[in-house]
Amino acid sequence: MPYSTDQNYVPEDLADIMARFMQGVNDRFGTSYTAETFVGTGFYKYFYEVAQNILAAENTFAEAYTKLQDYFRHTNETIAIPKTPREGLIKTFKDAGYVISIEPQTQENAGTLGVCVLVDTAAETYAAQKAQILTMLKDYTVAGLYYAGTERGEVTLSNGQVFEFGFYPPAKKEVSLKLDITLSKNSTILADKEDEVKDKLLANLAQLYTLGNNFEPEKYFTISRDAPYASAVKLQWKTDGAYSGDIYQANFKDLWLFSKERIEVVIA
Repeated sequence: MPYSTDQNYVPEDLADIMARFMQGVNDRFGTSYTAETFVGTGFYKYFYEVAQNILAAENTFAEAYTKLQDYFRHTNETIAIPKTPREGLIKTFKDAGYVISIEPQTQENAGTLGVCVLVDTAAETYAAQKAQILTMLKDYTVAGLYYAGTERGEVTLSNGQVFEFGFYPPAKKEVSLKLDITLSKNSTILADKEDEVKDKLLANLAQLYTLGNNFEPEKYFTISRDAPYASAVKLQWKTDGAYSGDIYQANFKDLWLFSKERIEVVIA
């Protein structure tokens, strides 16, 4: 059965298997059968059933090998993204329904794991959620870490030992936004109304912004995606004081809150 790196093991054709049998008969008995004259002989009738069994076995082996490769691929992907590193831990919590951010690792906080979980500490279900979060930290991180965080609790390990785990809730902050839109004199596209612009901006923020993200004003409202009728757009933010168009370098616990009432749109 031939093998290639592109197609793996590929079962032979029935004709190829029968050709090998024919050549074996010719070599053993001194005959000179061809593909045409071999058909209908007693040898052909006998070896045809054998060839079918060989072909069925090759098909089964090829399918099993493909499934084995899929298993290896899945295992390698699991190994490539283990639970403790950022991507693995974030995905593990996401699969359980939680959004998290992780404190960047530096020399100063080596051995400490800071995790912020988007959870409402005032919710009726918080006690159960807290227990689940602490257990997940126990299950999906390596031993020997100190777990930073204001939300703390003890979890019993499988060997009976009790360790303390912790995490942070988000530091929520209400933010005001100002969006300036300059209409293009070359465009015939009808401009959106202020409320429509606010709805678009909020929808973009809901999709593109999350806990612990830097706030990058230029990505949340663009001409090509949101305002093809404009020649320029400028989004600014403020938590207090004056508006700024700079990128906000977020702490991993930061969660900005947006609302329609705190958005100002200027179309000129």
